[in-house]
Amino acid sequence: MHTYSGRLTYLLAILFLVGLLTGCSHGVFDNPRPFEPEVAETNVQTSAEPIATTPAATDTQSALRHKPTPPPADVWQRIRQGYRLGAVENPRIDSAIRWFTANDGVIRKSSERATPLIHHIVEQVEQLGLPTELTLIPLLETGFRVHARSPYGALGPWQFMPATGRQYGLMRTAYLDQRRDLVLSTKAALNYLSDLHAQFEGDWLLAIAAYNGGPGNVKKALQGKRLSFWEI
Repeated sequence: MHTYSGRLTYLLAILFLVGLLTGCSHGVFDNPRPFEPEVAETNVQTSAEPIATTPAATDTQSALRHKPTPPPADVWQRIRQGYRLGAVENPRIDSAIRWFTANDGVIRKSSERATPLIHHIVEQVEQLGLPTELTLIPLLETGFRVHARSPYGALGPWQFMPATGRQYGLMRTAYLDQRRDLVLSTKAALNYLSDLHAQFEGDWLLAIAAYNGGPGNVKKALQGKRLSFWEI
């Protein structure tokens, strides 16, 4: 089985298991930065005469009434609300779900390491309007280990290879490797995933497979045909 096939299968299994973790993570992903409180709408009258409502005041009151609801503080719930890949049924996913369910400590330990990282990643994904499933790629790649290095030279939470890192602006010197930088590597990874999404004509599963296994390998598997991920 190709590496990218196995990785994507496990990612889809993790997406299902996020639902099991919601509400039972014991505060691991509780947001340490509370959202700004809603501004209370008041109508204080200082005299017996009624206060005239100007158009500007009306606009302000309307804006307060229709102020967008802030996203939930629970990061798992925020991720679930932004799902866009849709439900996928496949025996390989069922097998991966059974494995993760039997070894749930893998995800829980990864979630503990993710505490200082996950909020920034979710915010960047949401700002770019991307599927929040992408937030969980570092969980699968490295278990959110910032200094993780693969035997093939990939480094950092998003596991950038040196050449791809340079292509997306990540500096690498004898003293510095920005592939370990959460902010810079997250920006680079989301740009790379967006480019792959466009390259594979809007198919996120192929884009994620290409992120992990290389776009050249995915194109070779497609053999110039319009096939789905599961067909290749």
